[in-house]
Amino acid sequence: MTTDYRTLAASEKIEDKLKAAQDPECPAEALDKIVMDGSVPWGTEIGNTLANAIASNSNCPAGHLATIYENPTDDGQQLLVLQNPNCSRELINKVVEGDDAKRKQAVLKNPVLSADIVLGCAKSESIGSELITAIAERSDLDDITREIVDLKIKFAKLGEQHKEESGYAWLEESLLSITDWGRDVFDAIYRDDEEHIRSAVAKNPSLPEKMLSELIEDSQSSVKSAAAKNPSLPEKMLSELIEDSQSVVKLSALSNPSCTKTILKKASEDTENYSSSRVRKAVALNTKTPKEIVNKLLEDEYKWVREAAAANSSLAEAEIKTILAKADEEFPSRHTYQIKSYGYGMVEDVCGEISIDDVVQAILDGADSWSDHIYSDFYSYDDNWHEYGPTNLVDTVVYPDSSEDYIDVKYDKDDDIDLIGDKNFSGNFIHRAQSWEKGSWIYNEFELVNEFKPECLIASDNMDVPGIISGYVYEDPETGEYVDIEGELEQSDTSGTDINFYVNTKNGLDYCDDFCDMRDEMTEQDLDPENEDDVRKYLKDKYGVE
Repeated sequence: MTTDYRTLAASEKIEDKLKAAQDPECPAEALDKIVMDGSVPWGTEIGNTLANAIASNSNCPAGHLATIYENPTDDGQQLLVLQNPNCSRELINKVVEGDDAKRKQAVLKNPVLSADIVLGCAKSESIGSELITAIAERSDLDDITREIVDLKIKFAKLGEQHKEESGYAWLEESLLSITDWGRDVFDAIYRDDEEHIRSAVAKNPSLPEKMLSELIEDSQSSVKSAAAKNPSLPEKMLSELIEDSQSVVKLSALSNPSCTKTILKKASEDTENYSSSRVRKAVALNTKTPKEIVNKLLEDEYKWVREAAAANSSLAEAEIKTILAKADEEFPSRHTYQIKSYGYGMVEDVCGEISIDDVVQAILDGADSWSDHIYSDFYSYDDNWHEYGPTNLVDTVVYPDSSEDYIDVKYDKDDDIDLIGDKNFSGNFIHRAQSWEKGSWIYNEFELVNEFKPECLIASDNMDVPGIISGYVYEDPETGEYVDIEGELEQSDTSGTDINFYVNTKNGLDYCDDFCDMRDEMTEQDLDPENEDDVRKYLKDKYGVE
């Protein structure tokens, strides 16, 4: 029996229209009639069901699909439209080029999606993206797209397996920086959202020059420095990189075996400031540096440059020792440094127990809160601790020649001051206050025999109050040098104070700092908030204190 779709579409019964709309054999003209029927209660539950059916029907014209997409009456209708094989190429392209992951996933379920769009999605999506998984579920992928998708899934799994490890050695082991993946695959991974992926790819000598030229302009220094080491870098790019403002990039470029004699000679003559010694050290370590330049650097004024040259020199061992001994006598064996920060922030942190008598008095005095009551005397409740020091890390090193450089100090904890919920307190009420300040925290100068390495400077935490930096340690595992660096406050101005009031319960500290609410509760309980005995009774009953 043949279904009369025209009759069903023209029926006054919504159920008949729905029967037609849900049938994949329903012709476009019948669907058109349903869509244009002004009597349909669009926006109601049954109307939404009908619209969903039309949006899912593979015979629905692209124009009607576009109308449903632009005027949805249900949250899922747009997604149904995007999966419809009649969805317009224009709408699909718009979604693919956008940032809505949910809509992109819907598009990727469209059975007639063109191969070029699928490939474009595979290339543009980051490793670990849910959209890569969605692409992988398609059965119509060409060989290139399948290779890209499988590779991204592989690296996502490797990343998950190694997420507990420090660093990204697993990327090197995966051959991402060595294997010639081909232009299409490179195109799919060299712009990945994850900087460690871009860094690994940037080292690959098979990476096309155009892609490499983009990576040396990357916003992340780790990516730029990785690209700077790529042996396929043309001389022009290398010349630009050794002039980079970031020392890590410059030094990486100078380690590149593709550095020309012209580049290495120019760098070996850089004596502008202390940082230049690191430049000359990099030149001395480069295996392609001409012998005459290396031998000249044996007489450098800085020990680490001389040692690097000695490791790379072609001179006889006895001759090298003679040259080094003479240089050791001529130049200083120790160098003085200082660490500092500009616009430095610090905090006074106090914590102590509050007697019930003090709380009663605060309520009787009419204070809105404990902080209101104690603001001018917050520092006196300090029997648990009273610490004063920086909460921010230093960011600058001053070299022996007074030149300065930015440093990123290692710190294995959160910069924010920890809450006190993990502490054990015996008192019923606890006071915690932090006075935030601006000022100068000056650190003692320190001496090193060997080169200052920023990665060897470590912030040390105050043991009693995590989050307050009590000093710094310089520890170089390669040379064995160890220095404690102490600091002192030069000046400060208070910019604000946070005061917190806690009740010590059997389940831990409970923040409670609204005395107005307490007074309201007392009134509801027929207690007088201006009567000492009533206030004391309220506190004892509510908090179980003695």
